[in-house]
Amino acid sequence: MEKNSQVSRNVNAAFWPFVLAVVLTVLYKLGDGYVVGHLIHSQDKLISTLVYLTIGATTGLVINFLMCKIPVLGKTIDPGFRGTVGGMSSKAHFKAMVSGVFSAIATGIYLWSFRTLDPSIVVPLTSLSVLYIAVFEAFRGKIKFGSVLPSIGLVFAGVAIASFNETVNWTVTGETLLIVLLVYNLMNAASELASKSGVDASDAISYGFWRFFWLTASAIAIAFGTSLALGVFSQFVQLLFSSLSAIPFISLVMVVVFFANGWANRGLALSNATTKNLAMMSQVIFSVFATAVVAVLWPSVFPAAPVTVMQWVLRLVGAILLMSGVFRLVRRN
Repeated sequence: MEKNSQVSRNVNAAFWPFVLAVVLTVLYKLGDGYVVGHLIHSQDKLISTLVYLTIGATTGLVINFLMCKIPVLGKTIDPGFRGTVGGMSSKAHFKAMVSGVFSAIATGIYLWSFRTLDPSIVVPLTSLSVLYIAVFEAFRGKIKFGSVLPSIGLVFAGVAIASFNETVNWTVTGETLLIVLLVYNLMNAASELASKSGVDASDAISYGFWRFFWLTASAIAIAFGTSLALGVFSQFVQLLFSSLSAIPFISLVMVVVFFANGWANRGLALSNATTKNLAMMSQVIFSVFATAVVAVLWPSVFPAAPVTVMQWVLRLVGAILLMSGVFRLVRRN
């Protein structure tokens, strides 16, 4: 009884950190969609993605470092923050490195998807790591595969309904949906699995900084390596320099990322990975409404967003089904 009471207190303590994390996460993802669509000027989806991955990660690391130099900000998120990002254990550093590498790959896919899709479908599609963790656990025999199948069905039905649009090019859109649904979430699941033990061995701010450090190092290596391998390095460098004017706006986005990740890590430290996944899934519905508001007020911001009431209804129904599938899975396991 005492153990259950302690778990309940921990979950309650994590409530507001997760609420703040959800709101800020959706906000910075809307910002990412705007940068990719309007501030990185290239018709080449891959090169523009590599450029934002490089500029965004580097700018984010600088912002993260500067924010960590203001102890009062870190302590607001996590009272355990000691005012410096040094002094983490070797275990926490290793987990930050592993999580950062996988997160860099996932981030690249996520940014690439914005050239085809809008945030009201990208955010739900990129919120399914818990499903892949459950499938992995099922293959390992830790949970029954039969308990996972209904959730898989709900998720895929939700994706099909949410992405329905008779006017889109399904050769392009379908490819993007599959890559995000399968590859992104596998990478993100691997990152999530590493993060819990890492943040437990440190504090939310220090761990978040070093995870971002390894994400940045990996992102730069991926961007330069990919552009060299594909023979587009000169185009990549040219677009990189011509996009530096976007840094002021990107810096604002990265400030939001700092607080979003900080609050999410704080909630994770106060609770567990299951509670975090349940809480963060609410961004699925919030993203639909947030994108709809932007689409009504500024239609040109997200040209791929639904344009009719019926399409928005389908987007919302699909998001609810998708979220229900994950909720069912987490509650049963």
